[in-house]
Amino acid sequence: MSYRARLRLCLGTDSEAIYRSLEAEARQRGPAKGVVKVGMDDGCVVLRIEARDLAGLRAITNSFLLLIHASLAAISGSATRGEERGLKDKSPH
Repeated sequence: MSYRARLRLCLGTDSEAIYRSLEAEARQRGPAKGVVKVGMDDGCVVLRIEARDLAGLRAITNSFLLLIHASLAAISGSATRGEERGLKDKSPH
């Protein structure tokens, strides 16, 4: 059995930059927890994640959401922009 998630993120003018950062990450060969495909649809970033178990799906999804948060913070020059979009910084630092 496999588990799947589809995320559609409409990030306005930041969508293209986020897409490029995610695409590069999705191409990296990591642990065999699952597969991530990244695309664009009508100006929005679309992530398709497939994992062999629910824990793997959660781990991959969390990793990509954290990467999106970090990318948004880098684009804006601060972490507050991600918070404005509803992304809370829960890092231990």
